[in-house]
Amino acid sequence: MSMVCPQCQCTFAKALQCPSCGVSLQFQLGPRRSLLESDLTDSPTSSQWQHTPWGRIFVGVLLTQGLSYGLQLLCTAGLLVTDEEAHKGLWATLVGLILLQGLQGLSLLIGGALAGAGQSRGLFLGTLLGMAHTSVWMVLQVLRHERLTEVTLYAQPLLFTTFGALGGLLGSVIWRPLPTVAVPLPALPNAKKKVAQSLPMLEGPIAWVRVLVGSGIVLAGLYWPKYVLDFVMNASNGKISWQSQLQAQLITWEIIGLVMLLGAALAGATTRNGLKQGLCIGIGTSILIVGTRLGNRTLVLDQTIIQVVVLLSLTAVGAWFGGQLFPPVQQLRRRRAA
Repeated sequence: MSMVCPQCQCTFAKALQCPSCGVSLQFQLGPRRSLLESDLTDSPTSSQWQHTPWGRIFVGVLLTQGLSYGLQLLCTAGLLVTDEEAHKGLWATLVGLILLQGLQGLSLLIGGALAGAGQSRGLFLGTLLGMAHTSVWMVLQVLRHERLTEVTLYAQPLLFTTFGALGGLLGSVIWRPLPTVAVPLPALPNAKKKVAQSLPMLEGPIAWVRVLVGSGIVLAGLYWPKYVLDFVMNASNGKISWQSQLQAQLITWEIIGLVMLLGAALAGATTRNGLKQGLCIGIGTSILIVGTRLGNRTLVLDQTIIQVVVLLSLTAVGAWFGGQLFPPVQQLRRRRAA
């Protein structure tokens, strides 16, 4: 392929530099600045989310879920063709459980191979895919009101994560990533390099004192809502009352949510990264709640999942709102007189 010199505009078939000018040849003429900026900014991965690692995991989870349930329905349809009564108790038997786990594993291998294809970290992506598939599967089981035994809670995530990691490793081995080739570019004085920027809401340090105070307020609202409700009732001098137990429970939930928002807003106030402070409060309090319930053997899976999701959402929103309502005070520096 012929290349063009950007200065003398002569074409050369088999050369990388112009013999007369000594500069690097280009495939097409154009402003050097715009060409470099287009290479840095208009990359294929910036506009196509499915080529990012998180996009691959999301697509892989969708493919895994669809394949697992599709293969299960296909087996059921095959049994209906042969014997209409055979499919009713199949999935409750040992053979049916082994067949179901095999279909899940095959689906995870295919989804993990898709996530790890052409990636140098295929094993890591496959592991994340297996964990995400486990979370979705457990939520679906809870929504179906199916009983989850201790073996299912501990063995199923390990099995799904292992198959996902094997699928990611298999995809990265079969479809190897492209080698990184360093191509020397001409030094341009006016070219601005694009610096990878993270989310501005998650940048900056963590205000640990505010996080601890906010966590204490959130935990107080979670464990002592009855005292808050009794205090409100006594302060109203009988003007506030409830007609039923459901109404009292609803008011208690509202008090808990309000205390969560207030504690998170206090932690996120006068900070630039309020969302980060709220996530720290939500994660810390969720770990304490789950650990306490596991120690007391009072863990109810569906209620705990709902409570953790609501806790993370309210603390993140409350801290973000506190940071927006009370932004940090900037100290103005006095200019020295010339």
